[in-house]
Amino acid sequence: MYLILDSTDNSVTLSKKLAKALDIGEDRGACFIFMFSVKGENTFGLKRVPASFAKKTECGLVSYNTDLKSFGFITNCPTVNYMVYNGMKENVKLKVTKEILSDGSHFFKIKN
Repeated sequence: MYLILDSTDNSVTLSKKLAKALDIGEDRGACFIFMFSVKGENTFGLKRVPASFAKKTECGLVSYNTDLKSFGFITNCPTVNYMVYNGMKENVKLKVTKEILSDGSHFFKIKN
């Protein structure tokens, strides 16, 4: 699983495997992604969240790019520019791993 950061438009492109792991599909309706910095680490994470959560904070609305045949979204908080400024690589495939928390919930962590 991987994603690609593009600072020219603050977009995040998801690999097919990551989109599937996030349960994103053309037939699944609106999907929102919450991005955040991982506490104590120099990296970022993402998590699919319900629309009720997305209404309360900045989240990316996932869309399908017919030209690239992939899913992606715009992130404004944190911006891709901020992530690149803090050491993340852009325009390359960045590995993403599923992290399980003590309460059983999970998120996806970006590996630089």
